[in-house]
Amino acid sequence: MNEKKISQTNVNSDFDQIYQQISNIKKSDKLDLLIIGNEFNYVYQDEKFKITNFCSDLSNQIELIKSIKSKLPQIEVIFFNLPYLTNENYINQNKSKINEIINDFNINLSKKCKKYNFHLFDYNSTILNIGQNNFYSKKNYYLSKSLHSEEGCFEISKEISKIIKSIFFVRKKCLVLDLDNTLWGGILGEDGIHGLKISNSYEGEKYSNFQKYLKNLSNSGIILAIASKNNLNDVKNVFKTNKNLILKLQDFSIIKANWKPKFQNLNEIASELNIGKDAIVFFDDSKFERDQMVKFNPEINVVDVPTEPGNYINTIENTAYFYTNQNLTLEDLKKKKHYELNKKAKLFKSKFTDTTSYLKNLSMKLTISKINKENFSRCVQMINKTNQFNLTTKRYSDLTFKNYLKNNKIISFVIKLDDKFGDHGITGLLTAKILKDKCIIENFLLSCRILGRNIENTVLNELILKLKKSKIKVLVGIYKKTQKNIQCLNFYTQNGFLKKDKENFILDLKKIDQKPRKIMSVKYE
Repeated sequence: MNEKKISQTNVNSDFDQIYQQISNIKKSDKLDLLIIGNEFNYVYQDEKFKITNFCSDLSNQIELIKSIKSKLPQIEVIFFNLPYLTNENYINQNKSKINEIINDFNINLSKKCKKYNFHLFDYNSTILNIGQNNFYSKKNYYLSKSLHSEEGCFEISKEISKIIKSIFFVRKKCLVLDLDNTLWGGILGEDGIHGLKISNSYEGEKYSNFQKYLKNLSNSGIILAIASKNNLNDVKNVFKTNKNLILKLQDFSIIKANWKPKFQNLNEIASELNIGKDAIVFFDDSKFERDQMVKFNPEINVVDVPTEPGNYINTIENTAYFYTNQNLTLEDLKKKKHYELNKKAKLFKSKFTDTTSYLKNLSMKLTISKINKENFSRCVQMINKTNQFNLTTKRYSDLTFKNYLKNNKIISFVIKLDDKFGDHGITGLLTAKILKDKCIIENFLLSCRILGRNIENTVLNELILKLKKSKIKVLVGIYKKTQKNIQCLNFYTQNGFLKKDKENFILDLKKIDQKPRKIMSVKYE
């Protein structure tokens, strides 16, 4: 946890008192996270132990936690599944039958975790990854009733910290890679296109496997980019002619192959992708390049790359930068395509001398819908990931957002954008609360991918038109300043709001004559 820069205060429970401890949870405890793990190996090794009774007790635990979470929805829950019996568990029962019951329980637990918004920790797979003999320690159990070996404890903490990081931190968006001795073995300028180690050899297979892993990352929505000290034409030629490469040139959204300092290249990559530098991960085998990045571009996340390429994958996985235990949304899977659309739009913009002409010729179509089952996950994702244009930066879990939406005074705009280059997907959200003759904008955010297109003003204008029809007299906008949303500082005043205090802005709807904007078409679904 400390390595991943997650500060925490731990509240430990007594041994074998899980149900009692959960029952005693109070609102005043101010818990953010509840981790529940149950074990029976070594602890229960007598004929009285019945796995069906044990599973029934755990089911009661789950229902108890569900009831607590309904009252305290801010609590995130991580629940362990059950391990298989160890070889030295002397329960006088049919072990294969017991493991079958455990399998059934784990399958049902996975469904319940999804239904109840718990985070499942696959404890069983964690044990199997290193083997039961390495995971458990008879010596530690006999000495202190501690079940796990030091290696077992390390594996548990490593895997749980990944889940915790995915709960409380945003998944990184972009992985920037070096080429020589990183994506392939050898140096392009010295070994030539066909002298590189990639497949068909002991060392080459390591790089080939690493490229397969990167391909999977890309397919899961992570943007790949290159920062390499090579000639650009040489780089293009190697991807064109070396058939052993798993990755192709089109798998990379941006390629910086030149002799400039890499920390400067990463500034350009962040700017071209229009993402924060803290959303970028840098992976380079050169310690010099990594040190330069840390020194001159400290916002970039720099991976401490091992000398052994066979360990590249585990090294990235252990950072948890790209880990998620949530289902990927359609926008995740199409992220690379969306950034390609943005590149085309930027190129198109260079043909115009004024912004208004550029925007009109983009043929933008804005679709506004309400929050529903199909777009709910994407809305929660945007709420927790968007920073640059996010006026309040409120964060919600699935459950807290569901509870928020239960208020029938809430209105919502889910924003989808199309232009002449294609479908950008769901890229914005606005929610507001109606209180008699007043409306308060509580959440207003747009993906960084569509900033600079006047969409925020169009959405606000549509809200005003809607409110005037319903006889609402006052619109209140809230702006809560953070380190990353400075660009929103004057948004409300530029749209005619009067500043009431540090965070609140007021617009008298009776005094304005609002008309639809003509820079893009708007339709409602």
